[in-house]
Amino acid sequence: MSFFSPETSNTGSTSFDLIPAGTIAKVVIIVRDIKHSQTTNGRYLDLELVVDGGKFDRRRIFGVICDPWDANTAEKAKEKAVGSITRIMESVGIFDHTKPETYNAFNEAGIQEVGMAMSAKSVYIVVGFQKGKDGRADRNEVKEWTSPNPKSNGYKSYLLAVGGAETVGAPAEAKPVAAAKPAAPTVGTVKPPWMK
Repeated sequence: MSFFSPETSNTGSTSFDLIPAGTIAKVVIIVRDIKHSQTTNGRYLDLELVVDGGKFDRRRIFGVICDPWDANTAEKAKEKAVGSITRIMESVGIFDHTKPETYNAFNEAGIQEVGMAMSAKSVYIVVGFQKGKDGRADRNEVKEWTSPNPKSNGYKSYLLAVGGAETVGAPAEAKPVAAAKPAAPTVGTVKPPWMK
């Protein structure tokens, strides 16, 4: 009896299951390149996130962070980029929410310095799911960058991550959170551009 045959199924040989949405994963950030968008010509960091440990160890998630300094980057993308970079820098200890002056670290920098600062660093993320379109396959994405900053939108997930949780609560279990009031600026200080 032959082990191989023309009828051999190729199940499992062309794709694998995606990481379930809501999974908390520790990832190592690899900045693969600084590229330009084909539609806007705006710069962005091309990221590969390698899961470090757990049941999805060594799996990869790909994504981008747009350059918030680039005039070609859309305003919405700039806002998202500033939020993502802020959460990452808080997680790796470059920004310290108890020392607001640390948020000035990149005021005179650019996307290249930001990329160098985050490359090869470990952070926790909440995995998301993006439905494929235009013939592309479904894929995982970063739903949320976690952060040790209690005022950040990634703090609750950060606490779950460091507490050993593997997933965030299901949407049905989520409770509405009241919007936080913005903190009054301290007299004589300027709000750093990274602060959200």
